[in-house]
Amino acid sequence: MKRRIGKIVLFFSIMAFLSAAGIVVFNLWGEYRAAQASQNITRQIRKLDVQPMAAAQLIEIDGEYYIGILSIPALSLELPVNNTLDYDRLEESPCRYTGDFSGSLVISAHNFEHHFRGISTLSYGDMAIITDAAGREHEYRVELMETLSESDVDAMVNSPYDLTLFTCTPGRTERVTVRFTRVQEEAAGNAPRAPNYRINYRTETIRLRKGALYSTDGVDFTEVTEEKGITLDVSDCITYGISIHIKRAATEKRPASHPQIIVPLARADDT
Repeated sequence: MKRRIGKIVLFFSIMAFLSAAGIVVFNLWGEYRAAQASQNITRQIRKLDVQPMAAAQLIEIDGEYYIGILSIPALSLELPVNNTLDYDRLEESPCRYTGDFSGSLVISAHNFEHHFRGISTLSYGDMAIITDAAGREHEYRVELMETLSESDVDAMVNSPYDLTLFTCTPGRTERVTVRFTRVQEEAAGNAPRAPNYRINYRTETIRLRKGALYSTDGVDFTEVTEEKGITLDVSDCITYGISIHIKRAATEKRPASHPQIIVPLARADDT
């Protein structure tokens, strides 16, 4: 009887091992296919004779339409951005989630090694460049990093930032979110505004509105009760990359159970 039980246990152990190995192989194959597809599409777009200042339009490759090529020098990435988002298209390239070059552009991609897995390692000041269908380059600079819940679509879409890149965490319940501002707007001194906070990197402070709750440990939250809001010194958070957890004011619709987590990244010349 013991021998029979041992054989059964061994059988299921082998099956579990084979199943796990199969999942790993499947994921690796998916990542390989995604990398190859993106590289192939990028090459085809680069071969097109695009004249700068031409009328803006989408780029058609094999019946698919792309808004351009996204380059992230710090990650050595060049990726096409599909104009339409769905699961099948995400298997090949990042996709436009919402917005356009005239406002807040949001781009989503899978957590593949050669797609957006590395965006969580970006630092304040790192560049992202999108070359559009007319050959014009749109330059953006990393402003901050956030972690949003899967269901927090409102915070993902309604931001004051010019460009947002996001991907899922390994557990797929949260979204690694990197916010960018246009280089020319930053040079002009226009700081981006968000619903409950505003970071000023020159004075290393953060501005919070009345009703917002904040914490640096994610547990002990303090509510802002002052009518005009408050200004906090976040120099240590900027220097050491300490995250700040912010819950929106009670009058807003954001669920209190899903705090916004921002990381005010240190300037590149300070690291």
